[in-house]
This record gives sequence, structure tokens and C-alpha cells, in this order.
Amino acid sequence: MNRQVLFALVTLISIASFVSVASGTQSKEAGRLELSYDLKLDETSAVKIAEVIFVKVYGAKVLSQKPWKAKLEKDDTIFHIEGTFNLPKDTYGGVAEIWIKRSNAEVVSIMHGK
Repeated sequence: MNRQVLFALVTLISIASFVSVASGTQSKEAGRLELSYDLKLDETSAVKIAEVIFVKVYGAKVLSQKPWKAKLEKDDTIFHIEGTFNLPKDTYGGVAEIWIKRSNAEVVSIMHGK
């Protein structure tokens, strides 16, 4: 396994472990826990989480879309992370994109352009 992917996976697991022990309240949906703690993800953490998810969904070939571009949207509450189109201009294709909530790392949406 690629060292960067492994590092990103370990980071994601660490964040998930932290989130699981954070205090929360039970929501109306059975089995769903709403956090009362705000993770306040920074850009680096959001990109690492996105990369792990991209590889899981699209496979290791998605890593060819590095460097990732990240920006905050919706009043700084959601990170939008997308790949870089690294193919010649006359080539068709798209890049992976993901929107992640800054407060709890929830994936709002994920897609890959064509």
C-alpha cells in the first residue's frame, strides 16, 4: 500500500476514534449520534480525509489527480476538495470532487466529472 495512502488512512482512523469518544446526543434517527463537539477541520486534515475516500471509491489511479485543490465554501462550513486535471488539453475527462463538513468530517457529496 502506498505510504501516503496508509498515512491518510491512519489519520482518518484517528479522527474517527476521536469523534467516537466525543460527547454527543442521540438524535431522533435510530443509531445516529449528533456531535456536540466541533472538529474545526483544517485544510490539511480535510485533504487527507478526501484522499482516503477518493482511493476507496475510485481506486489508487485517482492519486494521479494530485495536487488536490481545497477551498472553504458555504460560510466556511464545508470544504470542497477536487483533483487537478493532469492530462493533455485535448483529452476528455474529469476529476474527483468531494464536499466535507468542517465541523464533523461528514461527506456531503462526492462525484467524478467525465
